[in-house]
Amino acid sequence: MNLKEVKREVALLSNVENVLTDFKSSWIKPIRSNTNSHLSFVNDLLPKIKKNINLKLADLNYTFSTLLSGQHINDKLSAYARNLIEIKLTHFNGDKHKKKMLVNKFTNDPHFNIKNTLMEIKLFKQALNNLSEEYHYINNHLSNNLSLDENVQFMQSPHLIHLQRLEAVHEIQCELIDHLHRHFKKLKK
Repeated sequence: MNLKEVKREVALLSNVENVLTDFKSSWIKPIRSNTNSHLSFVNDLLPKIKKNINLKLADLNYTFSTLLSGQHINDKLSAYARNLIEIKLTHFNGDKHKKKMLVNKFTNDPHFNIKNTLMEIKLFKQALNNLSEEYHYINNHLSNNLSLDENVQFMQSPHLIHLQRLEAVHEIQCELIDHLHRHFKKLKK
């Protein structure tokens, strides 16, 4: 994949904040009398089940905040693509000083460092795995305690689609960072 294609793919990445917001709005929220209007039947669950689900949902708050960094990763990938194109242009123009400055930014800048971004992608994946595990646990717990009609209504909600979109973003991020890293290795010589 050339740099132009990488840049286009980065631009097509879903906005993680929007997908996460869509996921949270379509899935279950902490069970209280004024929440889950789209799934009103959860208020009829036994108090013990509600408490268990609420504890699991509370544990996900940190995971959700970590997942928000996924959009930051998308923004960095976009900046990397732009800067690699700039490095390529400076290479063709023979501007060694500017090329050295841009390469230095990739390797030494604490915010822009590509190694830090690789770590952020790993943390994003861990948070995504945690969300997926808790998601399946809570859904399984709910399906065991809901009637068939309620279960069908709950599973028809688009929350699974949004979770899959988050997972797809991560997969594409991994592929793109790999391509960007290979281009960077070629261009820094």
